[in-house]
Amino acid sequence: MDRRRTTRRMMNVTALANGRTVRLLDMSRGGARFRPDSAPDLAVGDSVELDVATRDALHPTILHCMGQVLRTEQHAGQTVCAMNLRSIHLDDPAAALAVLSRFQSNPN
Repeated sequence: MDRRRTTRRMMNVTALANGRTVRLLDMSRGGARFRPDSAPDLAVGDSVELDVATRDALHPTILHCMGQVLRTEQHAGQTVCAMNLRSIHLDDPAAALAVLSRFQSNPN
């Protein structure tokens, strides 16, 4: 089986930042980068509640993360926000670590 297809299937995630849909670009235990789907209303220093839901058949889980916007950048006319993660709340720590390790090894 093609490894790339397997990884994409396992990386089926949705993310919300302060209740608004975002595209999660990468994530680790210390931070995350995301691109808002609509005009961003976040500025450096703003508090962020980031909810990441996975639909992985082996480890479905929701990560509730709290943090702060560290910077915003423009890439190809779109805003990308980088945030730190002060806390991650979840039901299944093993599933969360599996999700984070997949982002670190293959962010797309």
